Amino acid sequence: MAYQKMKSLCNNLRNEIFTDIGIHNQHILPSFVDLPNLAASIYSVELSNRLRAFLVACPPAGPASPVADLVIATADFQKDIASWNICPVKAGVDAKELFHLYIVLWIEDKRRLLLENCRLGKVKRSGIRTQHMTTPFVDDMHDLLKKKH
Repeated sequence: MAYQKMKSLCNNLRNEIFTDIGIHNQHILPSFVDLPNLAASIYSVELSNRLRAFLVACPPAGPASPVADLVIATADFQKDIASWNICPVKAGVDAKELFHLYIVLWIEDKRRLLLENCRLGKVKRSGIRTQHMTTPFVDDMHDLLKKKH
């Protein structure tokens, strides 16, 4: 639930900046007030700080659906800011910087698990063949990977 709330925060701040662009384009405020850039600079830094603190408090153990949704929402926030010609914000949202370490850890954990399964499978079943002319280890790994997806 916490990851969904952070995703909602990303989307809500994105929508706020989009609304500010609409207000700016209607020329309601004096021309020197660049509302989208002002709002984006505040929102992006605040969101980045909150995401960083959240990820430290609730580190994502793996790429479960709520985690993936937050990664995507964060990347979309960053992409939209750039596509709206908002000036880059120092210390603002950088999805790669926020999630890179966690993603590398997930990949490394999976790699270790697969290597361990390979070692166990080789020792346990070397030389035995199944009806598909593969070793039971290969069949087990195939079944394991199918279950994950």
